[in-house]
Amino acid sequence: DTGLGFGNGGANLPARDLSGKRIPRVPKFEYNLGVSQRLDFNMDHALEIGADMSYSSGFYFLTQESELSKRDELYLANARMSYFYMPWDIEVTAFINNIEDKTYVDNSFVTDFGSALIANDNVRLYGLRLKWTYQ
Repeated sequence: DTGLGFGNGGANLPARDLSGKRIPRVPKFEYNLGVSQRLDFNMDHALEIGADMSYSSGFYFLTQESELSKRDELYLANARMSYFYMPWDIEVTAFINNIEDKTYVDNSFVTDFGSALIANDNVRLYGLRLKWTYQ
């Protein structure tokens, strides 16, 4: 008797055969595509415009491949625009991530009671970044 509420057990249980199961958190297909174009206006100013897209075919968070631990396929798009002022080594970037504001499962914890705690932490994010290189 292990003293556990659900019966006999221990650290020496036989190995489970998970043949044919996918590795957790690894999609079968994943693609990323990015493009950017820099426009130099003169010796002092430049502008860079960029965008990227990613695709994930979906995966399971657990080896058991429970529907509660599944993330469906996902397309995400991001965009950015940067202004460069070379005499001061300054770069200002406006960006937006997850343009379509898609809600998707970022993490999943399946309980022993047939429910799941799901974390959706990736909402649309936009902002400004300032980079100054001091020499």
